[in-house]
Amino acid sequence: MILLIALIIIFLMAFFISIGYLRPPIIVMLLISVVYILIIALALVVFYLINPLYILSIILSLLQYVITPPLGILLGWSIRTFAQSIKLGLHYIMANMYLIRKLLPITYAIYLTFSSMINPLVLMFSMLALSIEWYFYNKDKFGLALTIFNVLIVLMLPFSAAIGFSVILTVILDSELMRYRYNPWIITASFAASSAFAYILTGFYEAVVLFIPLVYFVFSALAYWLLYLMIDLKIDIKGFLRTIVGNELNYGMIITSKPKVSAIINIDAPRGFKVEPKSSDFRGHAEIKVNATFESSGVYRPRFLIRFVDPRGFINVIREISHPSILVVPRATYLVGTYQRILSGFAGKRLGDVVGIKEYTPGDPIKKIHWAKSIKFDKYVIKLSSNLTSTVIVIANTTNSKILDRLNEALLVVTIQLLNHGVIPKYLVINVLTGKVIRIDWNGNYADLVTKLLSATNSLGVNLIGKSYGTELFAGIRRVYQEDFVKLLSKFHVEVPIILIGEKRFLNDIYNALLRLYGYGGVKSILI
Repeated sequence: MILLIALIIIFLMAFFISIGYLRPPIIVMLLISVVYILIIALALVVFYLINPLYILSIILSLLQYVITPPLGILLGWSIRTFAQSIKLGLHYIMANMYLIRKLLPITYAIYLTFSSMINPLVLMFSMLALSIEWYFYNKDKFGLALTIFNVLIVLMLPFSAAIGFSVILTVILDSELMRYRYNPWIITASFAASSAFAYILTGFYEAVVLFIPLVYFVFSALAYWLLYLMIDLKIDIKGFLRTIVGNELNYGMIITSKPKVSAIINIDAPRGFKVEPKSSDFRGHAEIKVNATFESSGVYRPRFLIRFVDPRGFINVIREISHPSILVVPRATYLVGTYQRILSGFAGKRLGDVVGIKEYTPGDPIKKIHWAKSIKFDKYVIKLSSNLTSTVIVIANTTNSKILDRLNEALLVVTIQLLNHGVIPKYLVINVLTGKVIRIDWNGNYADLVTKLLSATNSLGVNLIGKSYGTELFAGIRRVYQEDFVKLLSKFHVEVPIILIGEKRFLNDIYNALLRLYGYGGVKSILI
């Protein structure tokens, strides 16, 4: 009966603490409190009518229940008001749990005194532990050893007290593992073995006392392992990253996690990247400095490997995280200054700009008549706009990164020249290995066009000796060109003149096929 009443009071106290923390309007809190008191009073009146002899107990119960609402609401309000201070206080306590350990031997002696028990062995070991604790107060060199020594003392106490002290020592042991870098699995294995021996030699109760830290550490490690696998990781970069081949790119990236987790992270950067710091404490947010250098142009999407180590060192979880795209521009294009000029604002002719005139012929739109020139030449002439188009066929594959850089450079220079002359390029990017064709059209945004083009090209990463095709990897490519290229090209609308750009090794067959279709005047080639 007493236990039931205690549980009811605890439940009610938690309820009113929640109300105080949420801080509803005053009228709502008063209404809840009044309704609650009326219900309790009604229940006690009924109880009095059934058992009038328990009037004193009823009055005491009424006082307890009446005090619960204001006390709970006040406590909840205080928790919310001083949440930051309470959080800092709890953090300080957790960081200084060793101070509680230094007082535990005195607690053992006090417990034995009030429970009227005499255990000379416990008293002797308690005084020994107390002496060691306060002799090494400032150094605290033997924190882990003294914690385990306290566990041995607790084993000699009655089971009811040993369970409570075991919980406290588990928290202290956890704090020691986070303060110093011990091997946690050795400690866990020691508790597992000790628990098993205790069960065999002494019995169930002593084994339970040792089993509590073991269960805590195993479930803690499992929880962190699952958490690190499930969190959502993200790399945030300010702005769009672009650089020049061979130049160093220095920037900052922020690694965030949802939900926020505590860990020690070690970052394994891909080739060409350097990060600082490589290892850092992670609390759901880490700021990392990055230095990167690229040997060839293109659009890079590096992937970083991040190793998560839980605060106690139990587990390692490796997660791969994608980095935002980095645009790397060929060096020669940058040196002539064209790339920067176009990014800051395209200075060439745009689609629809007037690039010339011609004499009016029946059927031409009236709105295109150039009136000023017509008056000057005394005849009707119409405006020629920059709506000329040209198809640029690009072979996306190169054998190595150096040729890829030259291919990308040629692509950008050709694009700039076409746009400056009022010609709108249409790109067909062919992958010689997969046979797929990507169509890329001019959308008025040069930076977007460059990003798409450089994303489509790639290096095969091989070195072929001599000018022959030379390897089984390319054995069927010439045959594919001869048999399927014309069929592939027929699916797309091709504008003449055609500009063909690619590595010479892959270009000859396509060039010959295009010559047969469009003649020498319809095809221009840039061999790399």
